[in-house]
Amino acid sequence: MGGVLEAENGKRKTENGKGSKERLSPFTVHCSPFTVHCSPFTVRRNRAFTLVELLIVLLLMGIVYGIAFNTVLGKTSKEKGEEGVSLATIDRVFKESPAYKSKRIDLFCSDRMKCYLSVEGNVTTTFDLMQPVVAYRLNPDETLQIVDYPHIRLGREEFSPAYILSCRKNGLFVPAILRSVDTWYYLHPFLGMKTFSDSVSMVSFIRRSDYLPDKAGYAQ
Repeated sequence: MGGVLEAENGKRKTENGKGSKERLSPFTVHCSPFTVHCSPFTVRRNRAFTLVELLIVLLLMGIVYGIAFNTVLGKTSKEKGEEGVSLATIDRVFKESPAYKSKRIDLFCSDRMKCYLSVEGNVTTTFDLMQPVVAYRLNPDETLQIVDYPHIRLGREEFSPAYILSCRKNGLFVPAILRSVDTWYYLHPFLGMKTFSDSVSMVSFIRRSDYLPDKAGYAQ
C-alpha cells in the first residue's frame, strides 16, 4: 500500500509540474542583475557610443554651426553696410577709396537704387543705397531743372543713371544737387555733401559760396 501511494503521489507531482510549466507565459523574460531595462518584450543593455557615431554627431554640429554663423554674419554685414552708407555721408565712399586724390572716381546710381563706384572707367565697388533720388541742375537764373542723364553701360549692366557723382584727381568734388523726398543735398567741391530742408536755403548757401554751379563747371 505504501509503495502504491508513493507512486501515485509522485505521478501527481509530475503532472502538477507539467501543468505549471504549460501555464508559463511565452513572453516571460528572466532578467539578470546586470540588465538596465527589462520588460516582457525587450531587454536592452547599457552601451556606449561608438567612435563613428561620435564623429557623425560632431560633423552635424559643425554643419549647423557653419550655416548659422554665415547667416548671422552676412546679415550683420549687410545691415552695417546699409547703415554706414547714406546720401548725407556718401562723400566718404570717395574718400575711403584707394584711388582718392590720384585718379578720377565716378559714382553711377540707377533708378533701382543700385550704385557702381568706378575708377577711371573700371567698376570697383557696388552697393545698394535705398533712397529715391532725383538730380537737379541750377541754372544761371537760379531755377532748378531735373537732369536727364544719357543711357550708359558699365560692364554687363546697362541703365540710365538717376544721378552721377564725381571726384576729380585733385580730390575736389564736381558740384551736384540732389533731392530725396523732402530733403535737398548739395555736393560741395571742398566741404563734401551738405544737407538742407528746402531748396531756398540750399540755393542761398550756393549763392553765398564762391562755387556757383555755373562758375564751378557744374552740368558740363
